[in-house]
Amino acid sequence: VSSGPSSGGTMVTVHGTGFTDMARVETLCAFSEGVAVASYIDETRVRCVSPSGSAAGSSAVLSLDFGTNYPEQLQTYGHPPGCARAIDGVLQLTAGDYGQTGSAIVQMGDLGSLSAFVAEFDVYIGGGLGGEGLSFNVGVLPPTHFGERGSRSGVSVQLLFAAQLVEVWYGNALLARSSFDLDQLAQRFTHVMVTVNSDGLSVEVGGVAAVVNATLVGWSPADSWRMGFGARTGATQNSVHLVDNVLIRTGSAYQ
Repeated sequence: VSSGPSSGGTMVTVHGTGFTDMARVETLCAFSEGVAVASYIDETRVRCVSPSGSAAGSSAVLSLDFGTNYPEQLQTYGHPPGCARAIDGVLQLTAGDYGQTGSAIVQMGDLGSLSAFVAEFDVYIGGGLGGEGLSFNVGVLPPTHFGERGSRSGVSVQLLFAAQLVEVWYGNALLARSSFDLDQLAQRFTHVMVTVNSDGLSVEVGGVAAVVNATLVGWSPADSWRMGFGARTGATQNSVHLVDNVLIRTGSAYQ
């Protein structure tokens, strides 16, 4: 049994019978949806180098509903401490008070298949005088609290409630900005969907497109990347920020 990183490059020896070394005839090794040309060793062995996990169609699915059991895949950080937590079946990032910042980082294990993914979740920002907003982030996320501006070094989708804007950042650069009616987030849990594929990054809020196919130049997810949410109240905003029904599908599970 061979194992290696999702980036590929692992040498695999295949044992069998009847292998031949013929000019202009290739023997192929199949890795799910990916293939690699084999090198002939002898009649009972060939050797292949594994393709990347994304090329082979690897996938991952994570579903979180924040029920009675605290999700093992979740790490929360808050200012003040304790404001970000799973409570009453939802993920609370801020309570209904002023000057709070909360974040939650989702551990998915091997994220090498993030070259294509869809992330779906429900958001509520209400019960007070409004909030600064909420961010969904993919990248190297800091083990501390962060708010609606997220971590811009990776991908950050920002629902800026106070400004009524949806912004997308990548590599510390603004990729897209859209004026958008986010007041629906204060009326009910609203479904948000973020997709990344070969066409780019798209965002839907309440079934309405806010960003369509923003180009991610040099998109190259690493195994060290994580997903996370951040939110913040301000000096004049004190609404609770809640997330529920998180569903993340990567690789072939999405495609």
